[in-house]
Amino acid sequence: MVGFPGETDEEFYQTFRLIEESPLTYLHVFPYSSRPGTAAAELDGQVPAHVATFRAKSLRQLIARKHSAFLGSMEGRVVDVLVLQPGEGLTQNFLKVRTPESLRINEWRALQISGSDDGLIATPSPSGRRWPEGPDEGSSGPAHPSPAASRHPLPEGEGYCSSSTTATDTN
Repeated sequence: MVGFPGETDEEFYQTFRLIEESPLTYLHVFPYSSRPGTAAAELDGQVPAHVATFRAKSLRQLIARKHSAFLGSMEGRVVDVLVLQPGEGLTQNFLKVRTPESLRINEWRALQISGSDDGLIATPSPSGRRWPEGPDEGSSGPAHPSPAASRHPLPEGEGYCSSSTTATDTN
């Protein structure tokens, strides 16, 4: 939430920078709106609605850029995908992907991300391997991990968080 009474320009800037520097790639952002009869409606430092709206728009644009970059970084990766229905799946970090229609539903499959222009496309991995490199090249995983054994995050520093998070005051 942005624009809560008392939120200063500096506090909003700190929130913006925190999100900009974090691995977050999804946020649920909304501006505070005063409701008569609530304690918050009586607080000093009410932020004008147009300022709160601008702040919310700024955070949405920031996270859209970060999310787009994250989706682009997935290209070429082999990830575990749960096939939900013909042509549709969900990665372990909750990204929707298009899958081949022929895959069986309710099964985990190691699929390679092959595009992100109009949504992620996942196809069977040419090598059948989850990791593109061998163990000698920095990978410590097995060639064919089970879905339960492969529930690990992407390598550190590559921004994979897709949880629903709300931007709040930094105090």
